[in-house]
Amino acid sequence: MAKEALKSDSSRCKRILLDMAFQPAARGGPRHFTAGNIRLVTKARALLKSEKEQEEFTGNEEWSNDQWKLALLNHFKMKESDEGRLDREQLVLYGQAVYSCILCCALI
Repeated sequence: MAKEALKSDSSRCKRILLDMAFQPAARGGPRHFTAGNIRLVTKARALLKSEKEQEEFTGNEEWSNDQWKLALLNHFKMKESDEGRLDREQLVLYGQAVYSCILCCALI
């Protein structure tokens, strides 16, 4: 499903999944604080693409955005108390820093 289609059909998708799935992603360890960790972004994208995966994740229940957020924090073994702390990994990094390559000026 295309990014635009998912965003336009956001009534069925929870905001936390959309925010996680469409943030810039970085590979590697858990402390890449300029973009979301790829394991978080990949999981959110997989959940958005598959209603079956969503049903398995939720036990076929309808969850609020807060319930999704708590379940995702638990799934990735992250503490709710760490939310907003710049020295801890986050589900979504709002206001990511964008860097440009010194050789080609492309955004990275």
